[in-house]
Formats: sequence, C-alpha cells, structure tokens
Amino acid sequence: MTEPSFPSLKEQEGELIVILSPFFDRLKLQRVRLVRVEDAGLWVENHKFNVEQMKKTFGISSTPKTMIFFLPWHQIATILGSLDAPTLSDEALGL
Repeated sequence: MTEPSFPSLKEQEGELIVILSPFFDRLKLQRVRLVRVEDAGLWVENHKFNVEQMKKTFGISSTPKTMIFFLPWHQIATILGSLDAPTLSDEALGL
C-alpha cells in the first residue's frame, strides 16, 4: 500500500490554504491565498482582512491593488492540510 500524498507548500502557491496566525487572529483559523513560499516564511493574501483593515485604517472600502502580507514562520502557529486519503471513524466502524 502506498503512502497518501499531499502537495508541498511550494506546489500550493496560488491556492487557498488554512492557517492559524496571531497576525490575523490568535484563536481563529483563516483562509488565505498562498502567494509565495520563501525560506523565512509565507506571502499570503486574505481578502476579508484586506477589506476590514482598509476600511478601519484608511476609511476606504476598495483599492486598485490587493495587499499581501509576509508572515515569518514564527508567526504561523498551524497550517492545515489534507491527505489524499479517506478519513474513517474507528468508533463508527466498531473498532
């Protein structure tokens, strides 16, 4: 049986990923678009955070460009991923 595989972060550039970072919220998972992976951390875009921060900080609700944020590795508590394999409940199967 082969091991389930999952793409590396580099392979997920341009995709939506789920992270936990105190930069956005200490307790809430965030969906972000992974823009680029670098040795020191990740460049990400978070549409909801962009809109809320722009309105709060600058009093505007749109801009011609989207802000991206650099998150050093030490500011990323968790990155959620998934394996290309089913998840089964042992309890439901009587195991």
